[in-house]
Amino acid sequence: MSLPPWIDELKTRYLNDEASVFVLHGPGLRDVWRLDDAPMAAEDALITFLQRSREIVGRWSFKEGLKFNNPSDHSLFTRAVEARQALDGATRRLNPRESLDALALIWLAISTPGRRLGFVLSGVEALLPENRKRIDPLPGNTPALAEWPAHATLRASDNVIVLLIERLDRVRPELLDGCVVIEVPSAPKAVAPPKPPPLAPPLLRQSRPSPRPRSRR
Repeated sequence: MSLPPWIDELKTRYLNDEASVFVLHGPGLRDVWRLDDAPMAAEDALITFLQRSREIVGRWSFKEGLKFNNPSDHSLFTRAVEARQALDGATRRLNPRESLDALALIWLAISTPGRRLGFVLSGVEALLPENRKRIDPLPGNTPALAEWPAHATLRASDNVIVLLIERLDRVRPELLDGCVVIEVPSAPKAVAPPKPPPLAPPLLRQSRPSPRPRSRR
């Protein structure tokens, strides 16, 4: 199995139980990488990798809310959330297309024991920008996102959260506490195909001798 180096590092450090929340940052998040010789965008490569060991894998973005690549993951996620809401006696309906509601749903799922989940979150700079003093709370009794990395419930689970942040200086520093931060450098440039040999110059046409002028008699 051929992995991009930053995914390989994430895998190793997760297996070493260094963290449950990882931050990936750097210019390589916009690049195309090869996973098992298949080219794909960085986020898609990460999702594909997580699907090999997780029962449920989803992605969240500040603009689009919560999405799943596979319908079966969505169904399992919904069941996990409903089970947790039943235990908590929650009655409020949460909309997965609303960013803050979607994060609350993710927390309900990852705090439900019995399944291995993975989520990729992008656009958290808009949720926890470095220059904003007031941060919008998440619905219900959901812990703030900055509390997730050190939260005992998440640390005791087999779940993993990956945050995609292009620039660390654009997000509040407390979000990084308790996370493992991994840089994603620019992807190596693809090897250019060999250049074809230069074409031979076209053959010059041999100039035909001009006809001899006829002598006048």
